[in-house]
Amino acid sequence: MVPTLAHAGAEPLREAMARSARLSTALATILAQDPAPRVVAALIANPRTPGAVLAQVAGRADLSPLLLAALREHPHCSAALSAQIQARLRAMSA
Repeated sequence: MVPTLAHAGAEPLREAMARSARLSTALATILAQDPAPRVVAALIANPRTPGAVLAQVAGRADLSPLLLAALREHPHCSAALSAQIQARLRAMSA
C-alpha cells in the first residue's frame, strides 16, 4: 500500500512520506523520482535519506541550484557526490 501511495498519492501525502523519520530506502528510491519539487526537497531535507538515493536525486536535470546546494550539505552526501554537485553548480552559474 505504501509504495502505491508513494506513486499515486496526493502531493502533500508524498511530501509527508519524504519527511518521515521512518523513511525506508525502498520508499526513498520511489520518491526520488517524484515530479513535485516539494517532495524532492523534503527528501533532501530528511537526514534518513540514504547516500545512494541522494546520488539518484543528484542525477535529476530539474534540480534548482538551491536544491543542489541543500543536497551537497546532506549528512549522507559522499565527498565524490559533493564534488560532482559543486562542479554542476559552477557550470550553472557560468
